[in-house]
Amino acid sequence: LWTDGSAKPTNPGPAAAACLLTCSKNEDHILFGVSEFFETPRTNNEAEYGAIIMGLTYLIALGVRNVTIRTDSQLVVKQVDGTYKCRKDTLKPLLERVHTLKRDYERSYGPLTLVHTRAHSGTFGNEHADQFANDAVDGMCSLYRVGEDISEWLHSGHEYRRPKRRRHD
Repeated sequence: LWTDGSAKPTNPGPAAAACLLTCSKNEDHILFGVSEFFETPRTNNEAEYGAIIMGLTYLIALGVRNVTIRTDSQLVVKQVDGTYKCRKDTLKPLLERVHTLKRDYERSYGPLTLVHTRAHSGTFGNEHADQFANDAVDGMCSLYRVGEDISEWLHSGHEYRRPKRRRHD
């Protein structure tokens, strides 16, 4: 599972989280992709945590086993594994939620690995998760693709944005 969060053009600012599940035998084969646009401004680190929380939630709901979660957020990986202490009050509840979901996953499905991957390194999963998160921020909407190989779809120019939610004043 590849995850990424994005906050732009300012940090904090408009933000989104994305996760892509790829096939372990062929990481270029994306099984599903989901991103969520946050209605309130977030920091990039909050969006990174949001991506892992969203990914863990889907893994549990779908019962996916033998998963490695890959993120380009070294901070999140190091806070989750206890190497870094979490000092930001806004991140503490997110870290606790990740620990809870990780524990729930591992009770039901076995060990779960969280790995740091270098950002913008040309890695297929990282690049596509980054694109998915950024597209959600740019479009101010959430994106969903489930149950199909979306790697071609990501490059096809097809419209995949869900309409913006209308705010009632």
